[in-house]
Amino acid sequence: FGPLVSLTFGTSMSILADFLSHPLSTLQARFMLQNRIPKFSTYRSLFSGLRTCRFELFNGLLASVPRNIALTTGVLCCVGDPGSIHSIFSMGLIGGTLSYPFLTAQRRLQCQSSHVNMIRKRYNGTFHALRLIRQEEGLKGLFRGYGAFVVACGIWCTLPIFSSLMGELSEYSHYMQRERKKAVRKEVTTEMNKARREAQKSQNEQDKEGYM
Repeated sequence: FGPLVSLTFGTSMSILADFLSHPLSTLQARFMLQNRIPKFSTYRSLFSGLRTCRFELFNGLLASVPRNIALTTGVLCCVGDPGSIHSIFSMGLIGGTLSYPFLTAQRRLQCQSSHVNMIRKRYNGTFHALRLIRQEEGLKGLFRGYGAFVVACGIWCTLPIFSSLMGELSEYSHYMQRERKKAVRKEVTTEMNKARREAQKSQNEQDKEGYM
């Protein structure tokens, strides 16, 4: 039951996070769309957007359920050591590939609206959107921008490696500093011992001359 529990817990937490952040995600998608609108006048600010589309802020929310199941499945399909680059890349690539069509449908549902200058309403839900996109644009329509995602996935994979490398460099730097301090202390101790021996030798010679 381990993988099943992990899948359920991970999906539940992801869905909860999506529910809390979905209104902002919707506004983000609509602000991105404004480059096709003269004078960018539909939403002037974050609060203006919240007020204007307050009844549409949760458009496409249900798409987060299958999308997060797909993402969590990618984690469970981890290949090799969980900390290795191959494992991280496979988790991101598998989960992202499985969830990408749902993300496409979700973004389109978020951007369709009854407000002027926005995309007119065409989709009645996640699976209706998936079916229409597949019929009208083919499989390619569900994976628009996928190449950029793969490149981004590769960048994400390099971040842990870069972080690990920086940690190793930092540890090496601290090690070298400790070794330098040890060397300096050893050199100072050696010089002090030498000076002490020289002083003792000089004192012995003086004592010997005094006896004579």
